[in-house]
Amino acid sequence: MKRFSFLLTGCFCVFLTSCFLGLPEAGAQKIVKIGGLMNTSGGAAHIGRTSLNGALLAVEEINGRGGVTVGGEKYKIELINYDDKCVAKDSVSAAERLIRSDKVPLIQGPICSHCCLAVMEITEKEKIPLLTPIASSMKITSLGYKYIFRTWSNAGIQTETVTRFAAQDLKLKTAAYIGQNNAWGRSSFDEFKARLEKSWWVNSTIKLGLRIFTLNSPKPRMPIPILSISAPRPRMGLCWLSRPGSWALRLS
Repeated sequence: MKRFSFLLTGCFCVFLTSCFLGLPEAGAQKIVKIGGLMNTSGGAAHIGRTSLNGALLAVEEINGRGGVTVGGEKYKIELINYDDKCVAKDSVSAAERLIRSDKVPLIQGPICSHCCLAVMEITEKEKIPLLTPIASSMKITSLGYKYIFRTWSNAGIQTETVTRFAAQDLKLKTAAYIGQNNAWGRSSFDEFKARLEKSWWVNSTIKLGLRIFTLNSPKPRMPIPILSISAPRPRMGLCWLSRPGSWALRLS
């Protein structure tokens, strides 16, 4: 977790410096406002809190050194973060508030892929750089948008290792997937399925079961057992959740 926070801090510092080049003077106080859409409640809140802590640490360190220098002038940074609760409509409302009311020149977040995809439409139109530290849907960086940046791995990279391990090391022939019914869950499933169908399983009969579900409560109960998924006797199950931890299970 410390390493993750450190990486976020480093990326945030680089992003801030690049976006401030050519920034006009921000008044007598010389303060630059930075927008944040890092959720501290709802799905993936543990990741949102970590991202927010990393951003706050970066702001503290930069301001502690006197701020950023642009055109010979020093600017202190103020981070304005809104909790979008991993809900797309809340994320859109918060993004509009950051852009129109708070007048931020850039935004970090959102954490959840479906929120990021929704906010991208606004930031692209307004030409506001959007840095997502974790949203992993493949669609985010495949649409050709100019103002979206991602500092973490996408769904394809995330599923690569587990599928190779299942096929090459465990020699498994069937698999089942459990994930959330959102942009990240669906993208992860597509990448999971595509990789199982690649050349290293070419001589196998692929039988892949899917169950996607929505987390509606803060502490949801575990879904039904993997064996009840519509895949005949799956030998490996991938449980891909936005709550702390995901699991790859070998079924005996």
